[in-house]
Amino acid sequence: MGDVTDLEERRRRKQPCTSGPVRCMECRHEWVAVRPAPPEPWWFECPSCGLHKGRPVGPFEKEGRAHWVCNCGNDLFYITPEGCYCPHCGVWFDPEEQQ
Repeated sequence: MGDVTDLEERRRRKQPCTSGPVRCMECRHEWVAVRPAPPEPWWFECPSCGLHKGRPVGPFEKEGRAHWVCNCGNDLFYITPEGCYCPHCGVWFDPEEQQ
C-alpha cells in the first residue's frame, strides 16, 4: 500500500510565498521570515521578545521623498481622518514639528 498524501500540506507548498528581512518594532530584533505572498497580514511574532510587532524591512519606501520618523524611531504610521499616529508609541504626528 502507498503513502498517504496530506492534501493540506500539498496546498501549502503550492501557495506562492515570499521571504525577506523582518524587524521587530519593539526590540528591533531582525530575522528572515518566509510568509504567504500578499495580501496576507504582515505582522509577525518576534522570536526575541514574543510580541506581534514584526514588520518586513524595505523596499516599500519611495526613493527621493522625505519620510517621517517618530521620535521613538518607528517609521510606520497609521492614518485616520483625525491625522497620523505612531502605532508603536501612540504619539500623534504633527508635520509642523518636523520642520
